[in-house]
Amino acid sequence: MVKYLTMLGLYVLLVTVLANPALAQDNDESGSRTGLRDFRYCEVIPVYRERLTLRMEVYNTLGFNECPADLWNAIDETALTEELDAVSVVINGPRYWVIDELVSEGGVTSSDVVETFNGIEMALRAVLEVRLSGNVVGDELYTPNTVERSTRYTFYEGELVYMLVSPENETYIMQSYSQQVDPDLTLAGLETLRDRMDLPEGWRYEVIELSEEYVLSSGGETTVINDKFFNTYQITEQPPVDTSS
Repeated sequence: MVKYLTMLGLYVLLVTVLANPALAQDNDESGSRTGLRDFRYCEVIPVYRERLTLRMEVYNTLGFNECPADLWNAIDETALTEELDAVSVVINGPRYWVIDELVSEGGVTSSDVVETFNGIEMALRAVLEVRLSGNVVGDELYTPNTVERSTRYTFYEGELVYMLVSPENETYIMQSYSQQVDPDLTLAGLETLRDRMDLPEGWRYEVIELSEEYVLSSGGETTVINDKFFNTYQITEQPPVDTSS
C-alpha cells in the first residue's frame, strides 16, 4: 500500500488542479483567470477507499490564500489522515503557475464545500476516482499520460516558456513548477534547470522568450508528463518558435 500511495501522489500532481482549474487571481465575465504567473497554491487531497476504488477529494487554496508557508509546513500528514478517517492524505505543494492566463472551457468542478486544514482555508474543487485494479497515471517520470480536461493556457509576449522535448521530437510546455523536491526552486531558477535535470537519453530541456502571445489548448483530452522535480508539462502540436537567434 505504501508503494501504491507513492505512485498515487504522482498521479495527483498530474490531474488535480491542472485538470480542474479553480478560482485564481482576477476572474472576468468570460471565465478567464489572469495574473497567474508565479502564483503560489497548495492542495490537500484526502484519499478514501471504497471497495476496489480510491476516491480523492481535492481541496485547493486558490481563491482563498497563497498557502502560508508556516502553516503549510506544519501539517502533520499522519495526524490529518487519522482525523479525516482516510487511507492517506496527499500533500501537493507548494506549486506555482508558469502560465499567465487560464480559461476553462468546461468541466471545472465548482463547490460550496470549504474546509480548513491547520488554519489554511481551502475549497473542494474536484473529486477523482481510481480503480485499484487499474494502472495509475504518473507512476514514472518523463512518461506521457493522458488526462481529461478542456482548458486554454495563455503565455504573454516577452515571457519565458520552459519546454521538454522527447526523443520523438514531441514538445511539452511547463504549466507549473513545484517546490516539493527542491524547496528553493524559483521561477528564475527554471532558466538554468537544464543543468540539474539528469534527463533520460534523447530528451532536451529548452527555454525561449516569446516574440508573440502563445496559446496552449486542450480539447477534452491531452497528454502530460512530470520531470524529476515534479514540475508538470502539457504536450503541444505547435511549439512556439525560438526567434532569439
